[in-house]
Amino acid sequence: MEKNVLNSVRVVLTGAAVLISMTATTAHAANGLKAKYENLGCKEYLNSSQSSDSLTSKCVSLGARIDAIETRISKIYSRKNNILDVLWSPNSDPIQDNFDKLEEKIVKLDALLEKLEAKL
Repeated sequence: MEKNVLNSVRVVLTGAAVLISMTATTAHAANGLKAKYENLGCKEYLNSSQSSDSLTSKCVSLGARIDAIETRISKIYSRKNNILDVLWSPNSDPIQDNFDKLEEKIVKLDALLEKLEAKL
């Protein structure tokens, strides 16, 4: 029985390590999306009254990519919550802090996307 418990703990801790790695990767992806968003000219597009078919196409394409990343983040987030229920109390959750920061970035990206969609 002790061996089974120990194996279960190892599996959960391995899962937590994977989630920490995924958090860093996902945060990097979210930052990369924001940089690409700005580099494509979408920010300037939102602030101007002019429209360009080429720029509109790029912004729409970027919006689709942002949606895909958000879907992946959502899946990671729900898996992380299952593991955290086993490992940590809500008051001391280092992974939750990372996800909170990531969630803030996603909210900002979502707000930018909404502004873009309003302009299109």
